[in-house]
Amino acid sequence: MVTRNIVVKSLKVSQQVVQQQRISWVRPEDNVYKVNVDAAILKNSGAGLGAVFRNSQGEVMAAATHFIPHMLDPLLAEALAIEWAMRTAMQLLFTKVVFEVDSQVCIQRINSMISPILVQ
Repeated sequence: MVTRNIVVKSLKVSQQVVQQQRISWVRPEDNVYKVNVDAAILKNSGAGLGAVFRNSQGEVMAAATHFIPHMLDPLLAEALAIEWAMRTAMQLLFTKVVFEVDSQVCIQRINSMISPILVQ
């Protein structure tokens, strides 16, 4: 049996900070994968989900996109993007993973349920 440690983290970014300073990717601990996840609502058609999976050296190990037709709720799209990225990480057999997303509301709700999330 393989135990996977999945930790959900947030990236706190405000509109003003993005305009005033450059934000750069921060590497995870050794032997940990970092997954940057995001969702976007495409006008009147659905939600596009995206994830980039990097190792601790910053090398892209995988990247994926997914489309959900008729999904027009931004918060739900972000939550589904996180779930989809977690499932994708498990399919890729990544055993230590940190997820970085920009939806504070999703992170607060996930962390209020379980933190860290352990999947067996």
